[in-house]
Amino acid sequence: MKWLLALLLLCFFGAKAQTDFKFDKRLLDCEDKWVIIPTNQDSIFVYGFVYLDNFAGLTFKSNGIFSIKNNTYQPRRAKEFKYRILPTKDLAALVPQARFGELNIIGNPEWLSFFKNKNQSTDRLFRLASTYNLWGEFEKALEFLQKVSFRDDQYPGLYIERTNAENQLLMKKLGKSTRPISFVSDRYCDYYKQTVFDKTNAGRLKEAEETYYEALPGCPNEAYKAEMAYYILFQYYKIKNNEKFKNWEMELNRWILTSNDLSIKADKMKIEMNKL
Repeated sequence: MKWLLALLLLCFFGAKAQTDFKFDKRLLDCEDKWVIIPTNQDSIFVYGFVYLDNFAGLTFKSNGIFSIKNNTYQPRRAKEFKYRILPTKDLAALVPQARFGELNIIGNPEWLSFFKNKNQSTDRLFRLASTYNLWGEFEKALEFLQKVSFRDDQYPGLYIERTNAENQLLMKKLGKSTRPISFVSDRYCDYYKQTVFDKTNAGRLKEAEETYYEALPGCPNEAYKAEMAYYILFQYYKIKNNEKFKNWEMELNRWILTSNDLSIKADKMKIEMNKL
């Protein structure tokens, strides 16, 4: 994670270049937008896409860097990275639509639909609520939580998020500060990870998939969720189900990993699957 932290420091502080960009957008308000982030190098900018992963939260995915010469954007490839967007006062600028062609981008990237989970609108509502809770916009969070409750009043994590929002608003009204209620512990994730592992080894892949998706709303540990996705991916590799393998490779890539061990293993399997 050291390189990521260094990159974020590089991106958000000390921009020197004078441009017509308006760095006036909160990342919270940039869902499904291409944004520009300044760096501490003159006329060098990072650009990427902000999206809401219905299970992982608000995310920035870089597309590269670019410089400006003779009023033309000149993109260069760079190591791709993504990070979960946490509350920050730092601001971004929107990429002008007229410049999309210069950066070789389109309005919505092709990969975006995977993270939308079109048939899981309740998941999206809950993730929006938890995101607004995280940013301290508790009234807006409650609006989404009420919609979740109407659809499924037993949705995992609903009680915690609603209690957090209501408690924060009450303390704010009383002029007092409070700390958010803690999420579930890793013991919750341990249970689901072990269950997915057991079911995949027993060849009960459909049940393993159902358990995986059941775990996502309440498990905060991305490493655990990546391991569960990998267990399922590996079984589809073993039985040479290419369509399912591709789907679970993307599912694995949903998560930000502290090490690239699983990605390396998945890449090796992908090479073998491509030979089929």
